[in-house]
Amino acid sequence: IPLAVLAGILISVGVGIIDYKGIRHIRYIPRADAVVMIIVLSLTVFVDLIQAVAAGMIMASVLFMKQMSDQVTSEVKISSLRTSGKELPWDDEKIPGYIADKIYVKHLDGPLFFGFAPAFQ
Repeated sequence: IPLAVLAGILISVGVGIIDYKGIRHIRYIPRADAVVMIIVLSLTVFVDLIQAVAAGMIMASVLFMKQMSDQVTSEVKISSLRTSGKELPWDDEKIPGYIADKIYVKHLDGPLFFGFAPAFQ
């Protein structure tokens, strides 16, 4: 098979797998996702597919951790033990009032994983 024929097949397959609808809607997706997509596309064209996929996975993972830690951070509530108003599992052991005012309960809503640990302190 001549190399010119293989090159033609490669180009036609490459053009055929481009998602034109996805490229048209790039304005409507979150900016961080669009940046990841453009970087992966550029790396695929100019460097290597394997390196582009690896870079895309790393960037997407970091972006996911950042978004999840932001979600938990925005929904953190701190209240003292006395004002939390919930029945405590150790309620039979009466805690003196001066100690109950010094104990705080941190209420988290959302996913909790190691990406949130620095903000938890």
